[in-house]
Amino acid sequence: QEAQDLTEKSIAILVAAVGEKDKRVATALNSLAGYVAASGDLVEANRTLLRALAIKRELNGPNHPSLASTLVNLMEMDRMRGRPTDGAIHGQEALRILSGQSNRKLNDSLRRVQVGVAEAFLASGDSRAALVECEALERELDSEVSASIHGRVLTCLGNANIAVGKRALGKAFLEQALETFEEKEGPHPRRALALFALAKVETHAERSIELGRLALRYLSDAGPEWRNELMSVQSWLNKHGVTIP
Repeated sequence: QEAQDLTEKSIAILVAAVGEKDKRVATALNSLAGYVAASGDLVEANRTLLRALAIKRELNGPNHPSLASTLVNLMEMDRMRGRPTDGAIHGQEALRILSGQSNRKLNDSLRRVQVGVAEAFLASGDSRAALVECEALERELDSEVSASIHGRVLTCLGNANIAVGKRALGKAFLEQALETFEEKEGPHPRRALALFALAKVETHAERSIELGRLALRYLSDAGPEWRNELMSVQSWLNKHGVTIP
Protein backbone atom coordinates (compact mmCIF):
# COMPACT_ATOMS: atom_id res chain seq x y z
CA GLN A 1 0.00 0.00 0.00
CA GLU A 2 2.85 2.37 0.82
CA ALA A 3 4.47 1.63 -2.54
CA GLN A 4 1.15 2.26 -4.28
CA ASP A 5 0.67 5.59 -2.51
CA LEU A 6 4.19 6.76 -3.34
CA THR A 7 3.84 5.75 -6.99
CA GLU A 8 0.50 7.54 -7.31
CA LYS A 9 2.10 10.70 -5.87
CA SER A 10 5.05 10.45 -8.24
CA ILE A 11 2.69 10.09 -11.23
CA ALA A 12 0.73 13.16 -10.16
CA ILE A 13 3.98 15.16 -9.89
CA LEU A 14 5.20 13.91 -13.28
CA VAL A 15 1.94 14.69 -15.03
CA ALA A 16 1.90 18.19 -13.51
CA ALA A 17 5.50 18.78 -14.64
CA VAL A 18 5.67 17.19 -18.10
CA GLY A 19 2.11 16.21 -19.03
CA GLU A 20 0.43 12.84 -19.46
CA LYS A 21 2.21 11.85 -22.69
CA ASP A 22 5.65 11.08 -21.28
CA LYS A 23 7.50 7.77 -21.15
CA ARG A 24 8.23 8.23 -17.44
CA VAL A 25 4.50 8.45 -16.75
CA ALA A 26 3.92 5.23 -18.71
CA THR A 27 6.69 3.44 -16.82
CA ALA A 28 5.30 4.56 -13.47
CA LEU A 29 1.79 3.47 -14.46
CA ASN A 30 3.13 0.04 -15.38
CA SER A 31 4.57 -0.28 -11.88
CA LEU A 32 1.46 1.14 -10.23
CA ALA A 33 -0.71 -1.52 -11.85
CA GLY A 34 1.24 -4.24 -10.07
CA TYR A 35 0.66 -2.66 -6.67
CA VAL A 36 -3.03 -2.13 -7.41
CA ALA A 37 -3.41 -5.75 -8.50
CA ALA A 38 -1.72 -6.94 -5.32
CA SER A 39 -4.32 -4.97 -3.34
CA GLY A 40 -7.05 -6.93 -5.13
CA ASP A 41 -8.50 -4.22 -7.39
CA LEU A 42 -7.99 -5.95 -10.73
CA VAL A 43 -10.37 -3.67 -12.64
CA GLU A 44 -8.39 -0.56 -11.65
CA ALA A 45 -5.10 -2.35 -12.31
CA ASN A 46 -6.29 -3.21 -15.81
CA ARG A 47 -7.41 0.37 -16.40
CA THR A 48 -3.98 1.60 -15.29
CA LEU A 49 -2.21 -0.71 -17.74
CA LEU A 50 -4.45 0.40 -20.60
CA ARG A 51 -3.59 4.01 -19.76
CA ALA A 52 0.13 3.16 -19.89
CA LEU A 53 -0.31 1.34 -23.20
CA ALA A 54 -2.16 4.27 -24.76
CA ILE A 55 0.69 6.63 -23.82
CA LYS A 56 3.30 4.28 -25.29
CA ARG A 57 1.34 3.86 -28.53
CA GLU A 58 0.98 7.60 -28.96
CA LEU A 59 4.65 8.28 -28.22
CA ASN A 60 6.25 5.39 -30.10
CA GLY A 61 3.79 3.91 -32.58
CA PRO A 62 2.48 0.32 -32.76
CA ASN A 63 5.76 -1.59 -33.12
CA HIS A 64 8.07 -0.13 -30.46
CA PRO A 65 9.67 -2.66 -28.06
CA SER A 66 8.50 -0.64 -25.05
CA LEU A 67 4.91 -1.74 -25.73
CA ALA A 68 5.74 -5.39 -25.11
CA SER A 69 6.15 -5.18 -21.33
CA THR A 70 2.74 -3.54 -20.89
CA LEU A 71 1.09 -5.99 -23.29
CA VAL A 72 2.56 -8.91 -21.33
CA ASN A 73 1.30 -7.37 -18.09
CA LEU A 74 -2.14 -7.01 -19.68
CA MET A 75 -2.04 -10.66 -20.72
CA GLU A 76 -1.34 -11.62 -17.11
CA MET A 77 -4.07 -9.25 -15.91
CA ASP A 78 -6.49 -10.94 -18.33
CA ARG A 79 -5.61 -14.27 -16.71
CA MET A 80 -6.34 -12.84 -13.27
CA ARG A 81 -9.67 -11.41 -14.47
CA GLY A 82 -10.73 -14.64 -16.21
CA ARG A 83 -10.55 -13.17 -19.72
CA PRO A 84 -8.32 -15.62 -21.64
CA THR A 85 -9.45 -14.54 -25.11
CA ASP A 86 -8.27 -10.99 -24.40
CA GLY A 87 -5.10 -12.46 -22.93
CA ALA A 88 -4.33 -14.31 -26.16
CA ILE A 89 -4.82 -11.11 -28.16
CA HIS A 90 -2.50 -9.07 -25.94
CA GLY A 91 0.06 -11.87 -25.84
CA GLN A 92 0.09 -12.33 -29.60
CA GLU A 93 0.69 -8.61 -30.10
CA ALA A 94 3.57 -8.73 -27.62
CA LEU A 95 4.99 -11.75 -29.48
CA ARG A 96 4.82 -9.91 -32.78
CA ILE A 97 6.83 -7.04 -31.31
CA LEU A 98 9.37 -9.20 -29.45
CA SER A 99 9.89 -11.49 -32.43
CA GLY A 100 11.12 -8.52 -34.41
CA GLN A 101 13.97 -7.91 -31.98
CA SER A 102 17.34 -9.55 -32.59
CA ASN A 103 18.69 -9.27 -29.03
CA ARG A 104 19.45 -12.76 -27.72
CA LYS A 105 18.56 -11.66 -24.18
CA LEU A 106 14.92 -11.59 -25.24
CA ASN A 107 14.82 -15.38 -25.73
CA ASP A 108 13.53 -16.08 -22.22
CA SER A 109 11.03 -13.25 -22.53
CA LEU A 110 9.78 -14.68 -25.79
CA ARG A 111 9.30 -18.11 -24.25
CA ARG A 112 7.39 -16.66 -21.33
CA VAL A 113 5.02 -14.84 -23.65
CA GLN A 114 4.65 -17.88 -25.93
CA VAL A 115 3.63 -20.15 -23.09
CA GLY A 116 1.32 -17.43 -21.76
CA VAL A 117 -0.43 -17.29 -25.12
CA ALA A 118 -0.72 -21.09 -25.19
CA GLU A 119 -2.22 -21.05 -21.67
CA ALA A 120 -4.70 -18.38 -22.80
CA PHE A 121 -5.70 -20.52 -25.80
CA LEU A 122 -6.24 -23.46 -23.47
CA ALA A 123 -8.30 -21.45 -20.98
CA SER A 124 -10.48 -20.08 -23.78
CA GLY A 125 -11.24 -23.60 -25.04
CA ASP A 126 -8.90 -23.72 -28.05
CA SER A 127 -6.95 -26.77 -26.88
CA ARG A 128 -5.61 -27.64 -30.33
CA ALA A 129 -4.06 -24.20 -30.80
CA ALA A 130 -2.56 -24.52 -27.31
CA LEU A 131 -1.13 -27.92 -28.20
CA VAL A 132 0.50 -26.59 -31.38
CA GLU A 133 2.07 -23.68 -29.48
CA CYS A 134 3.42 -25.82 -26.63
CA GLU A 135 4.72 -28.58 -28.91
CA ALA A 136 6.65 -25.92 -30.85
CA LEU A 137 7.98 -24.48 -27.61
CA GLU A 138 9.07 -27.87 -26.31
CA ARG A 139 11.10 -28.48 -29.47
CA GLU A 140 12.94 -25.19 -28.95
CA LEU A 141 13.75 -25.57 -25.25
CA ASP A 142 17.40 -25.86 -24.30
CA SER A 143 19.41 -26.43 -21.15
CA GLU A 144 19.34 -22.72 -20.29
CA VAL A 145 15.57 -22.50 -19.95
CA SER A 146 14.30 -21.72 -16.46
CA ALA A 147 12.49 -24.35 -14.41
CA SER A 148 9.45 -22.08 -14.30
CA ILE A 149 9.08 -21.82 -18.08
CA HIS A 150 9.92 -25.50 -18.63
CA GLY A 151 7.35 -26.53 -16.03
CA ARG A 152 4.71 -24.30 -17.58
CA VAL A 153 5.33 -25.74 -21.04
CA LEU A 154 5.01 -29.28 -19.69
CA THR A 155 1.84 -28.37 -17.76
CA CYS A 156 0.35 -26.86 -20.91
CA LEU A 157 1.25 -29.97 -22.90
CA GLY A 158 -0.39 -32.09 -20.22
CA ASN A 159 -3.61 -30.12 -20.13
CA ALA A 160 -3.80 -29.75 -23.92
CA ASN A 161 -3.28 -33.45 -24.56
CA ILE A 162 -5.92 -34.34 -21.97
CA ALA A 163 -8.32 -31.86 -23.60
CA VAL A 164 -7.91 -33.52 -27.03
CA GLY A 165 -8.45 -37.00 -25.58
CA LYS A 166 -4.86 -38.17 -24.99
CA ARG A 167 -5.28 -38.68 -21.28
CA ALA A 168 -2.33 -40.99 -20.60
CA LEU A 169 0.11 -38.79 -22.50
CA GLY A 170 -1.25 -35.70 -20.80
CA LYS A 171 -0.86 -37.26 -17.37
CA ALA A 172 2.76 -38.18 -18.17
CA PHE A 173 3.51 -34.58 -19.11
CA LEU A 174 1.94 -33.35 -15.86
CA GLU A 175 4.06 -35.76 -13.82
CA GLN A 176 7.13 -34.49 -15.66
CA ALA A 177 6.07 -30.89 -14.98
CA LEU A 178 5.88 -31.62 -11.25
CA GLU A 179 9.37 -33.09 -11.29
CA THR A 180 10.64 -29.97 -13.06
CA PHE A 181 8.99 -27.61 -10.59
CA GLU A 182 10.11 -29.78 -7.67
CA GLU A 183 13.75 -29.11 -8.38
CA LYS A 184 13.72 -25.32 -8.20
CA GLU A 185 10.28 -23.84 -7.75
CA GLY A 186 9.00 -25.07 -4.39
CA PRO A 187 5.45 -24.02 -3.40
CA HIS A 188 4.92 -21.79 -6.43
CA PRO A 189 1.47 -20.96 -7.91
CA ARG A 190 2.45 -22.42 -11.28
CA ARG A 191 3.38 -25.67 -9.60
CA ALA A 192 -0.01 -25.58 -7.87
CA LEU A 193 -1.70 -25.51 -11.28
CA ALA A 194 0.21 -28.62 -12.33
CA LEU A 195 -0.79 -30.32 -9.08
CA PHE A 196 -4.44 -29.43 -9.62
CA ALA A 197 -4.41 -30.60 -13.23
CA LEU A 198 -2.95 -33.91 -12.14
CA ALA A 199 -5.45 -34.22 -9.29
CA LYS A 200 -8.30 -34.05 -11.80
CA VAL A 201 -7.01 -36.99 -13.85
CA GLU A 202 -5.56 -39.13 -11.06
CA THR A 203 -7.48 -42.40 -10.82
CA HIS A 204 -6.58 -43.14 -7.18
CA ALA A 205 -9.02 -41.13 -5.09
CA GLU A 206 -6.74 -40.70 -2.09
CA ARG A 207 -3.83 -39.34 -4.12
CA SER A 208 -6.20 -37.18 -6.15
CA ILE A 209 -7.47 -35.43 -3.01
CA GLU A 210 -3.94 -35.15 -1.63
CA LEU A 211 -2.78 -33.37 -4.79
CA GLY A 212 -5.79 -31.06 -4.70
CA ARG A 213 -5.16 -30.17 -1.06
CA LEU A 214 -1.51 -29.37 -1.81
CA ALA A 215 -2.52 -27.16 -4.74
CA LEU A 216 -4.96 -25.35 -2.45
CA ARG A 217 -2.25 -24.76 0.16
CA TYR A 218 0.11 -23.23 -2.39
CA LEU A 219 -2.57 -21.01 -3.91
CA SER A 220 -3.85 -19.88 -0.49
CA ASP A 221 -0.51 -18.13 0.05
CA ALA A 222 -0.25 -16.71 -3.47
CA GLY A 223 -2.29 -13.51 -3.09
CA PRO A 224 -5.30 -12.05 -4.92
CA GLU A 225 -3.59 -12.45 -8.30
CA TRP A 226 -4.44 -16.16 -8.10
CA ARG A 227 -7.95 -15.82 -6.67
CA ASN A 228 -9.75 -17.44 -9.62
CA GLU A 229 -7.47 -20.48 -9.56
CA LEU A 230 -7.87 -20.77 -5.79
CA MET A 231 -11.67 -20.73 -6.12
CA SER A 232 -11.52 -23.44 -8.82
CA VAL A 233 -9.54 -25.74 -6.53
CA GLN A 234 -11.87 -25.02 -3.59
CA SER A 235 -14.92 -25.79 -5.71
CA TRP A 236 -13.40 -29.04 -6.99
CA LEU A 237 -12.49 -30.20 -3.47
CA ASN A 238 -15.98 -29.34 -2.21
CA LYS A 239 -17.51 -31.46 -4.98
CA HIS A 240 -15.34 -34.35 -3.82
CA GLY A 241 -16.55 -34.06 -0.25
CA VAL A 242 -13.56 -32.20 1.18
CA THR A 243 -14.49 -29.53 3.72
CA ILE A 244 -12.42 -26.37 3.39
CA PRO A 245 -11.77 -24.68 6.75
